[in-house]
Amino acid sequence: MLKLNHLTGFGSGAAAAALPGIGYVSGGSRGSISALTDRLVFATNTTAAATDSNLTGVRYGHAGVSNPNSDGYVAGGTTGPPGWALQVSAEKMAYSTETYATATDADLSAARQFLAGISEGSTNGYFVGGETMNIAEKLVFATDTTAAETDAKLSAIRAQLPGVSDGSTNGYVAGGRANDGTFVAIADKLVFATDTTAAETDADLSFTTRHHGGVSDGSTNGYFGGGLPDGGVITTVDKLVFSTDTSQTSTDSALSVARFGLASVNDNGANGYFLSGSTGATTDKLVFATDTTAAETDADLSSSGYFFGSVSSNSV
Repeated sequence: MLKLNHLTGFGSGAAAAALPGIGYVSGGSRGSISALTDRLVFATNTTAAATDSNLTGVRYGHAGVSNPNSDGYVAGGTTGPPGWALQVSAEKMAYSTETYATATDADLSAARQFLAGISEGSTNGYFVGGETMNIAEKLVFATDTTAAETDAKLSAIRAQLPGVSDGSTNGYVAGGRANDGTFVAIADKLVFATDTTAAETDADLSFTTRHHGGVSDGSTNGYFGGGLPDGGVITTVDKLVFSTDTSQTSTDSALSVARFGLASVNDNGANGYFLSGSTGATTDKLVFATDTTAAETDADLSSSGYFFGSVSSNSV
């Protein structure tokens, strides 16, 4: 039985790429809970299965964060039936080898699924929220160690929400499912310098949703799109202006197909990608310079699914 909860969506990034720009979409439900990784080459907009980059085990509803040009991490989620046991375990991909390995010191302090991942860009990543929790954990890239960061916890318990980042100063999560089961538009802002999080009302989404995607150009704007609100699946995308902490609907950025449970990756300030989800393998490419989104057929996943984890070799 499918448990409808969240995809973790991912932030953005700004570091100059020493490695080729690659997005990795891993795990999720693809007919059954999967360890498969798809590899999206940004320069050619092409995606293919990359079995050497598969997760060490099947995983669903996990979150990903990136240390651009070095490593990507996924954590949490569930391995599915029987029992739908929640996970604390973390895995680390070295971008130089494109392989995942267990990273025990980076394990979460509490098991959960449908949490958000946010990366500061070069020093730390954060895993926040998740079902029945407003917990936040800070991953120190230099040591691959994760610990609870109390002041960074969400303003309220929420799950099924993505995170985005401006690549150096602040991270944001918006929307999701509240602990009482309602779907919300609430936005929280995480200040990296102080590891503190608080509600940021002007950044609230224009719509309530969960299981949506999040992409960012890594410096100026973030985008939250799609998902599953009350009343049906949507194509709506909101644009968050980091300098003013304000969000509003970006009509030209709307998805080509309504869906939830999609994956999200970013290409070093140039483009964001919303991949697959509940209505097939469709990939949409959002061009940050023009705020326009269109289907990118060659970038479609090798097999459709939802509730993936995603990281990028040149973006947070």
